[in-house]
Amino acid sequence: MKKHDFIMYVFFQFFWLIALAPGLVWAAEDFKRQSYTISPEDSIRSIILTHTCVTSMQDYTHARKAFGQLNPKISYSHQLQAGATVIVPVFKKPGPDCLSFRSVQIMRVDFEARADRELVYIYLDGPILPDLFTLDDQSLTRVVCDFDGALPVPDLEREYEDLGRLVHKIRLGHEDKPFAKARIVLEIASSLAGRIESEFVEHESLFILTVIEQDSKTAP
Repeated sequence: MKKHDFIMYVFFQFFWLIALAPGLVWAAEDFKRQSYTISPEDSIRSIILTHTCVTSMQDYTHARKAFGQLNPKISYSHQLQAGATVIVPVFKKPGPDCLSFRSVQIMRVDFEARADRELVYIYLDGPILPDLFTLDDQSLTRVVCDFDGALPVPDLEREYEDLGRLVHKIRLGHEDKPFAKARIVLEIASSLAGRIESEFVEHESLFILTVIEQDSKTAP
């Protein structure tokens, strides 16, 4: 699979599976714009949650999309530069019923192999969606999931090896500065993987990545 195709499948399957869920869809004219000067410890998630009211991950997905449209050169939190200015979409001022920016923990990671796909289940103790991007290395593609404002629980296993035909390995890591960030990396066989889908099960705080084999026509 070509790198460009793989990246586009990752991005669109991740973003639109959530963004097109039934419910409120904000149009561009539905929000105000507020300038904000970036601090060293900021992430995109922290900026959004401290400036606008988000009550669900569907709300957050729409706010995240609007942030990307207003700041087209900033796709991921590591591209934020302290002292620079971003434009923040403000749909409604934060209040007691809105999600607050707090640290979230990764509680467990599970793997499941099916006939033509392999699933990675990431269990959290709160609602959070990761930044996703890919890194290519010859026969392997690394799918990187950065959970801003999250850390794995201390006793969580950090490496899972010899998993399946599509997903060979899962690695967990974290950073504390400039902001807390958990990183989960999937090592995937580029020649076999066709696309990636993702889903967030809100009532369980469960994030699922599904790696589907090339030319698969089988239902989940």
